[in-house]
Amino acid sequence: MSEAELHVLRARLLGGIRNKAARGELHRGLPVGLVRGDADGEVLLHPDEAVQAAIHAVFDRFAEFGSARRVWLWFRSQGLRFPLHSNSLVDLRWVAPTYTKIHQVLTNPFYAGVYAYGRTQQTCYLAAGGRIRKRIRQRDREQWPVFIRDHHAGYIDWNTFEANQKRLAQNIRPRPHQSGGAVREGAALLQGLAVCGHCGRRLAVHYSGRFSAPGYHCAGKNIVNGRGEYCLNIGGVQIDAAVAEAFLAALAPAGLEASLQAIEQFDAGHETTLAQFRRDVERARYNAQRAECAFQGW
Repeated sequence: MSEAELHVLRARLLGGIRNKAARGELHRGLPVGLVRGDADGEVLLHPDEAVQAAIHAVFDRFAEFGSARRVWLWFRSQGLRFPLHSNSLVDLRWVAPTYTKIHQVLTNPFYAGVYAYGRTQQTCYLAAGGRIRKRIRQRDREQWPVFIRDHHAGYIDWNTFEANQKRLAQNIRPRPHQSGGAVREGAALLQGLAVCGHCGRRLAVHYSGRFSAPGYHCAGKNIVNGRGEYCLNIGGVQIDAAVAEAFLAALAPAGLEASLQAIEQFDAGHETTLAQFRRDVERARYNAQRAECAFQGW
């Protein structure tokens, strides 16, 4: 009876947690840049303008670069710091950002004003030696138990968040027979983009000759029939030159506009860097004044 009572109590507690999460009122750890309000389930933007500016800078630079790694390298090149907050820290700390932190900001739906619960699932499995271990796996968005849009004010809207996830998904190496993906090393212009006109498979790239001239080939027949034949095998020097010429000709009318836009983006990034440095100076001056008041006993 005691074991059954413990089971019933645990079930009731879990049920209460799920019901509170379904209303968006369950207090969970919030990412940096968001704080709890006075009302139940209320989530607000961080009152510190420097924190908000750092979060906005991540999304603005990702809209410009389209890569989480490029955003991280931009923060490092500009010497900017990023706010760090956790349950074990009393005060907010400013540290050099890591790639993991930048990626977490871009993939966290809370920044899009969404309240989500159950994004991960913990399962138990029997490891070697008969020991029971736990594994945490990410759930697909369709499997999240609680998903509440427009729950609170966010740094971006939901459409922008979905577009960012698609861009992040395109930056990884695609699976077989899938187009797109991150550009690999090499001088070939159409690597990962060109497809075979016979079987529709993505063309592979090879380099030959003294100057490592690129070429494209498709081993579709070799895979299907096992005859060591290619659907297509062609040099890529003339193809790359023709594609580059057509691309530049298409962009020529918009060249001046693109140059002006690039200058505006550079000025905006420079102003973002200067603004954060000004906030750092202001925060350091404020901390110095507090320390002086505490020392003087004012």
